[in-house]
Parts: sequence; C-alpha cells; structure tokens
Amino acid sequence: MGIPLTIIGGFLGAGKTSLLNHLLMHNEDVAYAVLVNDFGDLALDEDLILSHDGQTIALANGCVCCSLSNDLMETLVKAIALKPDHIIIEASGVADPGRLRDLAYLDRDLEVGGVVVVVDSAAFLSQLKDPHLTDTLEAQVGAADILLLNKCDLMRERTQLIGALRALNPKAMLAETTHGAFPFEELPRLGAANVSPTANEHPHETVFRAQTLRGASSLDVASLRRACADLPLSVVRVKGFVRTKDAFVEIQRSGQHVDIRPAMDGTRPPALIVIGTEDMPSQNILSDLLGMG
Repeated sequence: MGIPLTIIGGFLGAGKTSLLNHLLMHNEDVAYAVLVNDFGDLALDEDLILSHDGQTIALANGCVCCSLSNDLMETLVKAIALKPDHIIIEASGVADPGRLRDLAYLDRDLEVGGVVVVVDSAAFLSQLKDPHLTDTLEAQVGAADILLLNKCDLMRERTQLIGALRALNPKAMLAETTHGAFPFEELPRLGAANVSPTANEHPHETVFRAQTLRGASSLDVASLRRACADLPLSVVRVKGFVRTKDAFVEIQRSGQHVDIRPAMDGTRPPALIVIGTEDMPSQNILSDLLGMG
C-alpha cells in the first residue's frame, strides 16, 4: 500500500483554506503532509508550529505543510521522502483538480486517494451562469469523488444546487458543512470512484486575471466594506491586508460576500490580491474604487 494522495479543489473563495485549517487543527493521529500555495492563509495557532523555514512548517501534531512556490513534482518528492500517512494537495482555485490526481500514478509510493471539491453553496448557482466561469466550475465538479457543500449556513436554494451538481457529476458523494468542517479520517478509505480520461486542458490562463494592489486605503472600514461589495461581478475573489483610515484589516471577498476583520498579524505587508475574469477592471480603476489610488 502506498501513501494516499488526496486532492482538494474548488473555485476561488469556496473554502479550501477553511478545510485545510480544520484538517490541521483536528488531526486524528494521522501524520499529514499538506502541499499548499500560500502559508499566510492558514492562520495556524502559533502553539502548534514547531518550526517554519519559509518553505516548510513543522507542526506539533506530526503534520507538515510544504509551500508549492517551487516545482510541484519537486515538492511532492520531498513530501514522499517524509513518509507521512497521507499527502494532501490544494489545487489552485481555477485549476482542474482531476489533473493533479494523475500524479498518484507517477510514483509507486503513492496511491490514489480521491478528489474533494469544495463548493460555495451560496454562490455556485450564480457563478455557474457566468460564461467566463462555467467551464472551470464544470471541470472541477466533474472531477470530484466528494463534493463538499461548504457555507451551508448561507445556502438558499438547496434543491436547485444539488440538482445542478448531480447533473454535472452523478457519482460523487455529497457532504454538507460550514467553515470546512469535514471528518478527514474518511479520506484514507476513499477510492478514486470517479476516475475518467482527462478532459482537454482548460485555458484558464486566458480567462482569469490577477491584480496586486498595494498601499493604504483612504477609506474607513465601513466605506471599504461597501466598496468591496460594490465591485463588479467580474471580480470573483479579493483577499489580503489593507491599512485603512482607522484600522489594519484582513479582507476576504468571494462572490459578493465580503468579510473584513482586524488583522491578527500587524506585521503582514499590506497588499490585496484581486482575481477576476477578463472583463475585470484595470489595476488603476480597482485602486480608485478601493481608495488605494
């Protein structure tokens, strides 16, 4: 038996980071190696961190987080060498996670552990209607062995949502949750029930754009919250840290849901990452809209 390799996918803002936080904070005697894109989003309890060298975080519960800033295969090989009980890879929010599942066939020390796709229960139906997002969402849902319906406390059209997901993927197991709480002890027993030939590569590089905004905002927190909520639908994700007129805050916007709260780490460099479709406003316009021009 090899090391199970599980892929976590899902669109921008669906709750993949919340899922990983739950995994790392509620470890059930399983030593995980988690390959993630950005350590900053994990917001781990400092008491849990044994060491942090910028590329790897060693945790007191026996888990380890590796940054995917380097080559994916190189990082995966290093993770295998650690001989963990289970390896988790978080796919990009615009990636097809089914493609990463194929990595399990490249090394005899690995076995297919399935694909978990996180679905934003509040935003998925409206996102699916956006022609810029449809192909990406359909590919992600179609690759899933488990469809994790997150943010169920905000879900309004459960019957329609499940119907849409079942039309795209009739085989996947459905689970409902809030804040990414899912019993990961089930994952080692999850087989790749939905393995299918890899679809044609989706050229998300030409569909999605990312802008980085830097500097302080001239707005107060309340005005910044309204400005984020009023951003056009072509902006699908905003995350980062901003110094406003009255506070240093963390901003998370997915769909039209905006969460602004005091930043726990006041040393984080202020910067906003804005991800959107090809119709997204330019960097200068976004800066003006958020008072950062």
